Amino acid sequence: MRPLIIEEQDDTLSVILDKGNNQFEFSGRSLPEDVTSFYEPIYNWLEEYMVSPNPKTEVKMKIDYFNSASHKAINQLLELLAKLSKKGNVVVVKWHYMKDDEDMLETGKDYADLTGLNFEYIGYI
Repeated sequence: MRPLIIEEQDDTLSVILDKGNNQFEFSGRSLPEDVTSFYEPIYNWLEEYMVSPNPKTEVKMKIDYFNSASHKAINQLLELLAKLSKKGNVVVVKWHYMKDDEDMLETGKDYADLTGLNFEYIGYI
């Protein structure tokens, strides 16, 4: 399976989805003009990955900021991972947030509650 690599732009995330190296990472800001066209390749890649996933999928989420449309898109992404978890695969989301950003910490907790995924919270300066 070919990796999906999307370079970070001013308004879009850096995305690394690499099954072979067991690297799954989202970082930066998510404010794309067209949320659907940005996130659709990510959903498609995850759907393909779910056919033959790694035994453990550890996802690093280090998102500084996102708009409301991206909030829904990220939830949809996490729901795909939740489907994988419900099939018996180990899925861990490492939710990175700035230590003084209580809103982003709470958002991670909300996503965990909504999806039932195992989240680890990592504060950074």
